Amino acid sequence: MDIALDKLEKYAAKKILPRLDSEGRRFELTPTELGNRNHIFFLEIPGRGSFILKGFRDKDRIKNTLLANRFLSRINIPVPKTFFSDTSKKTFSRFGCYFSCEEKIEGKTLADTDDFSDSIGRIASFYANMHRITSSRWGRFTSGKKYGYTRKLMKKVDKRLKALQETASLLAAPDAQRYRQWFDTNKEKTKEIKVFSLCHGDVNARNILLSDNGDMYILDNEAIKYQPYPLEYYRLAFFLFGDNPSARKAFEKAYFEELPPEKRRCFDACDDFYRAYVLLEIAWYCNKKVKKHNTPDALKTAYTTTRTGALDDLKTLIP
Repeated sequence: MDIALDKLEKYAAKKILPRLDSEGRRFELTPTELGNRNHIFFLEIPGRGSFILKGFRDKDRIKNTLLANRFLSRINIPVPKTFFSDTSKKTFSRFGCYFSCEEKIEGKTLADTDDFSDSIGRIASFYANMHRITSSRWGRFTSGKKYGYTRKLMKKVDKRLKALQETASLLAAPDAQRYRQWFDTNKEKTKEIKVFSLCHGDVNARNILLSDNGDMYILDNEAIKYQPYPLEYYRLAFFLFGDNPSARKAFEKAYFEELPPEKRRCFDACDDFYRAYVLLEIAWYCNKKVKKHNTPDALKTAYTTTRTGALDDLKTLIP
């Protein structure tokens, strides 16, 4: 559902500007192409500052984002400050989404940075310290579960192998069966991780921002949850440094320097399972994007390349 800009401007003037101590001020609202699931607008108020207005189509997503940002702020993990939120049925019926307004951090995401090799140590340290925050429960930090995480992972393994097998040129039936048996044989290794770590849940270069004043922020925190930290480690390593072995090695060194030695021992005892799981996850995700009819050709090419690389690495890992 597209949002009429003139209607949104009236809403912003009435509802949002007063919360920004800017009632009656002149402002500019600019649509962007950012956001896969949400509407993203830049809100500029001369003399007051720059903000980001987000329209969430899903109520659970905006609620989890608001809860996550408050929680992360309390434990001193830098996130954009939220100034306004609206989860009312009336707003949804009018616009087809719910809204939040947060500060716009001046800086660049890693996706917009030509070379962030100088920041590898900072990125590794940031996530290692985040992963040191633990819970005995997995899932959302507001409603975690005590048991069943390995079963959940194996259900996803089955689903993703089946989806990849539907394209015979990607994964032949004998290979899919062999992979499934390997995961089943090695699933007990997940028990090496005794507690779950706070994880972003959607790590990619667009969700990590280096501010102009030298701080690092994580963005789009609607997927924050407790998980085994090797999952996020391998997602970070693949999405940020996948085609750069020296950068991956530097990231690994800096990351584990921040963790207690016993965490490294636990990691080494189960890393092949989690690495294989993430490779399968990436291949499945990229395959889904390739098959999507409205994915631009340039992105399809990138997804195809990434899918091939993940499957090749999976073949090497699983004999």
